[in-house]
Amino acid sequence: MAKVYGLVPAELRAGVTGDAFERLWLNEYAPIGLRVDWNARLWKADRGQRTGKYMAMWEIPSIEARDRIAPEPGKVSEEGLRLLGPEFRPLGEKLGSIVMEWPSTDYIELGANPAQTELSQGIKHDVILIADIELKPGAGGDGFERLWLEYAVCAERIRCVPHLLKADRGVRLDQYAVMWDVPSIEWRDHLLTGPGTLSEEGLRLIGPEYVAMSARFQDFLIRWNWTDYLRVDG
Repeated sequence: MAKVYGLVPAELRAGVTGDAFERLWLNEYAPIGLRVDWNARLWKADRGQRTGKYMAMWEIPSIEARDRIAPEPGKVSEEGLRLLGPEFRPLGEKLGSIVMEWPSTDYIELGANPAQTELSQGIKHDVILIADIELKPGAGGDGFERLWLEYAVCAERIRCVPHLLKADRGVRLDQYAVMWDVPSIEWRDHLLTGPGTLSEEGLRLIGPEYVAMSARFQDFLIRWNWTDYLRVDG
């Protein structure tokens, strides 16, 4: 079953502190997701496009599990409302009072590779690196997907877990994103000198074919805009 990631970049209203948002999200709003088997995460960017800003994430086991609770964007099913309980709507209103913008995108995970499956076992990741992908006009999505899956196999050499995502709902409908799970801030800083830029040690570990494959991406990409997020929810 294809996993779904609901990514929600948050823009806080003027005067709202990060602490206030974190308390509401972590202590009140996120826990009710477990009633419908949606796992919530909260991240804060420390470098890249969205430095200093938050992103909420819903990890949903499958498209079917998502559609059972949210059959359409912005709509909760009767079953979902029953499971989430009477506090769901008031909490949503409370969250809306401190968040100015909440532009969500649901991404479907495409084809896990063997490195991803193996590395996911028992690793708690404290950092994720996310890039929104903008393909060149006429660049084939199938070709990009094949190249990414070839490229992502290198992840086992640097102890990171790669994900290729494609949006099926929301503000980035039909567009791609990529995500790397990284075990720790220290390991991120060892591997990368900046967003999307490997250090000399990172290049040595990932291998010489990485450079060649990176060059091949230029046939497909206008840009990929990286943001590094640190886990807030412990």
